[in-house]
Amino acid sequence: MVTLRNVTFARDWSRLVEHRKRTHGQTVILIYEVLQAAKEPLTRREIAKAINRTAAPRFIDILEGIVDTGAIKKTEFVAHNEVIGFKYSLWSEDDHE
Repeated sequence: MVTLRNVTFARDWSRLVEHRKRTHGQTVILIYEVLQAAKEPLTRREIAKAINRTAAPRFIDILEGIVDTGAIKKTEFVAHNEVIGFKYSLWSEDDHE
């Protein structure tokens, strides 16, 4: 069992496949599963850490590509140091009303 702040996974996703050997599709599936398990929206860094990656430009491109398809929601927030960041989550029933 792996716990990342507000996400507890039944299995250790980081051991599933070393990230350099994952296909684009496998990465997309892992991102979706991480967000599905999350109790609240996650930052890029939190999602990347959960799947044993860094929030490098290639990872951000994949994440933003999923947002562009409408499969996940991106919200902006202002951190304690007044830096703008982004959190990601699955769409909920309330979002579609």
